[in-house]
Amino acid sequence: ATLNKLIQHLVSAEKAGVDLNFMKMFLHTHHSFTSSDMLLKKLIQRYNVPLPPNSSSLSKEELQKHHSQVTEPIQSRVCVVLKFWVEKCGWDFSSATPDTEKLLASLLAFIDGPLSRDGHTTQAKNLRNAIAKSSKKKYNAEDQDFVFSTNPPEPKVPKNIFSPSLTLKDLDELEIA
Repeated sequence: ATLNKLIQHLVSAEKAGVDLNFMKMFLHTHHSFTSSDMLLKKLIQRYNVPLPPNSSSLSKEELQKHHSQVTEPIQSRVCVVLKFWVEKCGWDFSSATPDTEKLLASLLAFIDGPLSRDGHTTQAKNLRNAIAKSSKKKYNAEDQDFVFSTNPPEPKVPKNIFSPSLTLKDLDELEIA
């Protein structure tokens, strides 16, 4: 999937909330397919939900319905993801590097700009508190290794693993996936 589709799945208006397992996995592994800066930009883009294409012909009630059923849930879920990211993957925001400082400045600009402007003062306060707590923590490499709550299953190694005649048919289908 594209990054946009992954972000759309992460903060969808159709779902009843944020998929916690997907969010954990996504935020812990995002470095393998995008930068933290790009992820933040995409989350902010997702927060800025556009009006429907036919918005000029919609009634005030229909626009309000779109706002309550699409815009507000997406904006709320973006805030949940950002807070989780800061709290559980705080190493992205806490090291003293130019990239981290830029990322933190972008997040603070979002909090002070669109988030506060749109009246999400509670979420803005919660995010600021999470940033303050995260900045006091000391992170090490062990903090970044946790992704799953259980160990992976044992691999199913074929008996003829060292045979020159080994083919894909000899491998378990789950090992190929």
